Amino acid sequence: MIIELITMWYNEEFMAPFFLSHYSWVDKIHIILDSDTNDNTEFIARQYPNVVIEYFQFTDMMDDVIKANEFNKKYRTITNADYVILVDSDEFIFCNPLEKSVRSHIEETQKDIYFANLWQIYKHKDDAPLDPKLPVPLQRRHGDPDMDDPTNILYVKPAIVKAGKDICWGLGNHELLYEKSLIKWHNRDVENMKAKNISVDENEILYGAHWKLVDLDATIKRRIIDRKQRQSKFNLTAGLTFQYHHVTEDMIIKEYKDNLDRPIVIMVSPYFSKLYGVTESAVSPGSVTPTLQAESCSPVTANILPTSQKGSLVSSRLDKALQETPSGDLSQQYDNNTRFISSNILERLKAQVRQSVILQKEGKLDAALGEYELVFEVLRFYEEIGYVQEVGEIQRLVLESQSSPEMTLYFHGLMLYHRRHYSSAADAIDAALLLVPGLLLLQVMRAKVRISLGDLSGALAACENIQQLFPQSNAAREVLFVLAVEQEMPGEDYYSWLQRFHEQLRPASYVEIGLGHGRSLALAGPETKAVGIDPYQGFWDRLNYVCPHGPATLFPLTSDDFFAQHDLREVIGKDTFDLAFIDGLHLFEQALKDFINLERYAGEKSVILIHDCLPIAPVVAERERCTGFWTGDVWRIIPCLKAFRPDLTIKTIPAKPSGLAVVTNLNPASQTLADNFDDIVAYYRSLHLPESFAERRIICNVGTINDINSFVTN
Repeated sequence: MIIELITMWYNEEFMAPFFLSHYSWVDKIHIILDSDTNDNTEFIARQYPNVVIEYFQFTDMMDDVIKANEFNKKYRTITNADYVILVDSDEFIFCNPLEKSVRSHIEETQKDIYFANLWQIYKHKDDAPLDPKLPVPLQRRHGDPDMDDPTNILYVKPAIVKAGKDICWGLGNHELLYEKSLIKWHNRDVENMKAKNISVDENEILYGAHWKLVDLDATIKRRIIDRKQRQSKFNLTAGLTFQYHHVTEDMIIKEYKDNLDRPIVIMVSPYFSKLYGVTESAVSPGSVTPTLQAESCSPVTANILPTSQKGSLVSSRLDKALQETPSGDLSQQYDNNTRFISSNILERLKAQVRQSVILQKEGKLDAALGEYELVFEVLRFYEEIGYVQEVGEIQRLVLESQSSPEMTLYFHGLMLYHRRHYSSAADAIDAALLLVPGLLLLQVMRAKVRISLGDLSGALAACENIQQLFPQSNAAREVLFVLAVEQEMPGEDYYSWLQRFHEQLRPASYVEIGLGHGRSLALAGPETKAVGIDPYQGFWDRLNYVCPHGPATLFPLTSDDFFAQHDLREVIGKDTFDLAFIDGLHLFEQALKDFINLERYAGEKSVILIHDCLPIAPVVAERERCTGFWTGDVWRIIPCLKAFRPDLTIKTIPAKPSGLAVVTNLNPASQTLADNFDDIVAYYRSLHLPESFAERRIICNVGTINDINSFVTN
């Protein structure tokens, strides 16, 4: 059974983590996002894989008639689902009375329309602070038990319907028109509703919570700034959503105080009470008490959700960031999302280092070293954007955990190396080698430092020494690849070239396929809407870098799935992209697919960059990885494009470590590659990479540095 959900949002960063966690079991959540939204709503929502965002703008702020029309239009477009849920951001549906999911309840009862009895929920005087990581029904359980009250009864709403029905919701979703009958709870025709297969009996309807006043500061902001101040002239004239028209802060505070001692209306079973440490209090006599459904216990999908829910989230995050950031003036450089994500990533890196320390103490040094290397490379980035204190704490954690002077010197040298203090790093490694000359990791580090210092003969001597001392190790071969790169491709690495493209083009939109740890994605400038696509790394809790000028929009999908499910024009908010970077699977046919898909959205000045188009040796260009240093066979795309698309302009920059191709003069109407895809792949997979690097430069269309500089500039 496929269940989809429709909701319309404006500035919902407070409710978003609770709503999206609660409905994580829904197959697809359609958020019709008011394009005037100016808080963190979109960023939070995009961390959830079942969310689809569709932009919308009122002609005159919030208009209930237009809103209802948008809901009904959207409902009619959903053809692949079995059921559709329609709720606002503060409405949470669950089951009663058994501990079962909404999905299983629907599968068993198979009604065409389900009403949901949404209790008016308030913060109780004994309630703990809200936590997005806990199930919603446990967050706030106290409310108004009188569901026959004229206001409350409006919140017994027709919230779930079968897809494909001739249904039209009314204003506020309190009623609907179905088979020429107006269906609403407060004047229900029970027999007619039963005949139309609509839930009427207590064991058929669903239950839930309308979070009316669960946090004082958030409610004041929501009702006054986000609702009262955004009512359309039509709403004001017609008296629609009248509850917002004259509300004041004093009125909200009074309502808050008047309801601090409401009874429990949402009960949970002893199992969940024990599991979450929930205690019961007085229950209103005769109140219906739904129990917690299992699906409501789904964990929050992203670890970057806000933890402070008091007051304006923007200001609270800003205050926290400024208190914790030693540079003191990051508010002028980075937005709130960036600081928030950065702090979380740094905490994760610290935990990663602690785990590496444990592995090292257990004698699993090789496993620990890979993690250390990743962390130290990232720390330079955060040090440069102002997190000096946090970086220093992580570095001290590593150094203070070492039990021998040679390892202390090694890690000190490794940190200096990643901070690009190569001479100091060389001094530290040489000192360690005086203590233990036969330690492989020190010998390898010496060779890498010599390369970075430009002492290529010294690096070669170090590699020869490694081969003599450790003939069974592949370490010397891997360092020799790095040395060969430095010899054949001197100059800037591909990150530097990417940075130049961003600075030169100042793209309004940037699309990256294949994210790694996020380092290249973080190069996007302040004027750029960045989009990242990666099925494995497309979550902020898996990336190590954050765009300093504002987080990118991430899609945890394969590139094939992304282009099948999304229209890139809607994602970037314009008809064509400005800059794209292909760095996904290291396979020719996938790079070609990505190129074809991207070119469909190209404009006259669009640029596509392709990584790994100039392998340093045939062995690193094998389709199956057999070396640490690996590019795959992406290089084949260059002769392919030259042959089949002579209309394109192609240059490959010898940017270390594996080249960067630049493709311009794109044509979105071209079908040549798509129409001949299978034949192209079959032919070019039989093509062999030349042994000579000079020949590889020719087949990969490498230009001179002067040509390339002129090409990039123009």
